[in-house]
Amino acid sequence: MRVRTICGAILFTAVFLAVQIDAAETKVDLSKEQVGKPPATFEPIVGTWLVAQDGSDKVIMVDGRPWVASKDTPTKLLVASARRLYGVSNEELMDNAKQFAYYPVAVLKGVDNFTNGTISLKFKTISGDADRASGILFNVKPNGDWLAVRYNDTENNVAIWEFHNGIRRNLRFSDRNKPFQLDRNAWHEL
Repeated sequence: MRVRTICGAILFTAVFLAVQIDAAETKVDLSKEQVGKPPATFEPIVGTWLVAQDGSDKVIMVDGRPWVASKDTPTKLLVASARRLYGVSNEELMDNAKQFAYYPVAVLKGVDNFTNGTISLKFKTISGDADRASGILFNVKPNGDWLAVRYNDTENNVAIWEFHNGIRRNLRFSDRNKPFQLDRNAWHEL
């Protein structure tokens, strides 16, 4: 399946996320998800997230085209998504929304507290007009603050980012003098 997007088309495998919550491993199972529909296990905040089929596996695909088509209103789309997740009691996220309205984000439902564990995902970068990246958000706060680790297929590097008070800041990049390109036809783990 080839998809053109501004933020990249990314497929996530059925073992999208394995997290340790209170010493119990949680593995996301997509087998009961419906292809062509948003995933029930995640709350899409930014971007269009759909369950897709990749061979015999159900995967999650993020498609940036609808956000590009509505490029005059991505902040409104983000605010509506954030209010679905957090309600209207915390408007700090809405104040910070403009800074990250173009980064595709989905939050795993049912994880209210995560500590002392491991988060991983398998990804395959398909395409993208402006950027192609896969990553994991963690330490997500209701005001829109979070940390992220991501592989960028456009820059061929890995970075750790902090989003704080609506501002993105690089905490660490992989060695820029030694870029590495991953095979787009293969699955990779982050």
